[in-house]
Amino acid sequence: MFPEQRRFVESRAWKRALICSRRAGKSQAAALSLLRTAVAHPGSVSRYLGLTRMTAKDIMWDTLKEWVEQIKIPGVRFGEADLSVRFQNGSQFRIFGMDATTKEAKKALGGKFKAVHIDEAASFRIDLKGLVKTFIEPATMDPCPCGCGESGAIFLEGTPDPDEARGFFFEVTTGKEPGWETHSWSTAQNPHMRASYLAKLAEIEAKDPHYLESDEGRCMYLGQWPVNATGVVYRFDRARNLVDSAPRITSRVISIDIGWNDASAIVEAGWADGDKDLYLLHAEKSPEMLLDELAARARQVEAHRPGVHTRWVVDGANKTAVMELRRRYGLPLEASEKQEKNHWIRMMNTDLVRGRVRVQIGRAHV
Repeated sequence: MFPEQRRFVESRAWKRALICSRRAGKSQAAALSLLRTAVAHPGSVSRYLGLTRMTAKDIMWDTLKEWVEQIKIPGVRFGEADLSVRFQNGSQFRIFGMDATTKEAKKALGGKFKAVHIDEAASFRIDLKGLVKTFIEPATMDPCPCGCGESGAIFLEGTPDPDEARGFFFEVTTGKEPGWETHSWSTAQNPHMRASYLAKLAEIEAKDPHYLESDEGRCMYLGQWPVNATGVVYRFDRARNLVDSAPRITSRVISIDIGWNDASAIVEAGWADGDKDLYLLHAEKSPEMLLDELAARARQVEAHRPGVHTRWVVDGANKTAVMELRRRYGLPLEASEKQEKNHWIRMMNTDLVRGRVRVQIGRAHV
């Protein structure tokens, strides 16, 4: 283990959290911690919980086998059917996926445990706080059966999720949930990955210098939660995202948002063959527009660029209005995808930060 891993594994805190960038050695630390607990505390029972049974097995199973062989722990038995690992001294642990139901959680966490590791904690969709406080905390309070006098330990481990900068893991690793000892390191601290990691960062800096400022870059490569110092939803910057004019547009999307008291809006965005950027070409809004007025105005926007390949997109919440715009006014509207809104906002922000979304001065109102 390198020093940062060792401090995490050998800590004696009841509740420990680990937040790292990708390929930093987080899962290796979890595997070593599980093996250390089993060997050092005869008769102990532990758990490793992942998002799903398949991902938990993919992350941990072969890693455990490699370490058992390398460390030469005798008499370890791997149960493929129930994903159990059993030791000569009576210790054991099992791997579970938490993608099912509360009933499955109860089954996995019935009993008392020396250690419970929750991996990929940033991406859990179940009530992670309830899982920890209702099932895991009571199950780790008993003294260890080996007679060492210690109780159990709880581990939350993960990489920040750019779509989930909220929730229990976020609260724990940002200090908003008290009682947790938080550990953190990046891939640069992992001696087995340092050279390739630094080479990758240099490549990113040369080809896409603003990527590490984006939410994705911060989470995956730096192991840091997204930061939005402005408090606004979209990370638009005049110096980075404004342009005097767009190139000759070859394809575009005209988007319509239907409102009444909240204004109806029309946005035209397009791109050119061989150009990686998206150009915001025109944006307008007006309250209390009738559908015939909205359709006529949309056709006027379309006429700005005759002959350009065009797709039409609409917020499909008002189905009656959408069908009337389609049938009566001949607008070939496609309903927009409304699920996973945070995901789409994050994607837009990534491209705004990277300078991949350009706003044409004088056409779109900013």
